[in-house]
Amino acid sequence: MAGWQWLFILEAISALILGVIAFFYLDDKIEDVKWLNRDERQWLIDITTKEKERKQTYLQRP
Repeated sequence: MAGWQWLFILEAISALILGVIAFFYLDDKIEDVKWLNRDERQWLIDITTKEKERKQTYLQRP
């Protein structure tokens, strides 16, 4: 194999490994996140709640 082909293989392997790690490390809900402290978690919950409310009001406009 040529050098550039090995480069593609190494990049693909590293991306796959990182993707699997991220899949198991990241949580589905903000409430379940363990790597944020309580204040950061609450801040994110507040921001996403406000964003959902703004989205609903925008979609309900005539």
